Amino acid sequence: MKKLHIDEEGYPVMDGLRVDDAQTLKEIFAGLRRRTPPGRGPSAVVSTWGGVEIFLEAFSSPLIVQSVEVLTKDLYRANVFGVSFEFSPSQLQIDDWDRLHFYAGAEQIEVTFSRKAQAQFLSSLGETSEIQPAPFRSAAAEVSQSQFWQAAYDNRTDGWDLGAISPSLRALAERTLTGALDVLVPGAGRGYEVQWLAESGHRVLAEDFAPEAQREFRKRFAHSPVTYELRDFFAASDEARFDVVVELIFFCAIDPARRREYFECCHARLRDGGRLVGIFFVNHAPGGPPCSTTLWEIRELSRGLFRMTHAAMSEHSVAPRLGKEYEVVLEKL
Repeated sequence: MKKLHIDEEGYPVMDGLRVDDAQTLKEIFAGLRRRTPPGRGPSAVVSTWGGVEIFLEAFSSPLIVQSVEVLTKDLYRANVFGVSFEFSPSQLQIDDWDRLHFYAGAEQIEVTFSRKAQAQFLSSLGETSEIQPAPFRSAAAEVSQSQFWQAAYDNRTDGWDLGAISPSLRALAERTLTGALDVLVPGAGRGYEVQWLAESGHRVLAEDFAPEAQREFRKRFAHSPVTYELRDFFAASDEARFDVVVELIFFCAIDPARRREYFECCHARLRDGGRLVGIFFVNHAPGGPPCSTTLWEIRELSRGLFRMTHAAMSEHSVAPRLGKEYEVVLEKL
């Protein structure tokens, strides 16, 4: 896999240095597309540079608006390093940090305004114009109910399940989890990963609140040393007793309104010096499953609780998830 990091201001970064050549920037952003075949859900964002396909590893969004032009009262042009995307105010969404976003073109690739471009756009509206952007991460209260996930198991709409341990999680854990650790795995599902962690010498507590997840784990791993509890991660009241919380695409399955609470719960259940280690799902597209995220959001939502020490696109993903799984390591403050 060849990848190119896009920093917070939208510049490509190679070998620690920003790429600022105008022709190169235009080549990268003009060639932006979603990788085919798409697999399950929206595929990863890629481009072509020097005739080679590259995955865009964006910290915030693949496209950061540098300036805005007014075309008509209801149509604007967002400029991104020599490439432009038209939008109307009705397309705009706003996040918890008052940043404006929209999704560009048929590929529906996420676009975020820089502070400068956002100020430019808002000043162009005039005193009589109003915009009412939609929430960037819509609430999804139904995913907070165990019945929602039980139905997914019952109906076999469980596209997150690989039928085996996630190669991305395994590669990350082999590098970062050494010794015999006390490990918590929320949203453990059928538990391939928790069983492997236990076999690797760790003391593991797995949690899920869908009864079928626990039942299938116990059926498959009848003599497992894993403690598997049927309970809501947010309702747990354990004192801090874990060295590591392992995240495996659980974060994207919770209500976006509870994302800060997720980090608070992880913080409360970790010992001093503990870590949150895992794979987060990023696709820079509307929706999910059930809801995507960005590295920028993870850092901002965990601010004051954790320090991000590692964040990078996984190079070990199965084909349908290639370019959408990100390794993240956060240290408890």
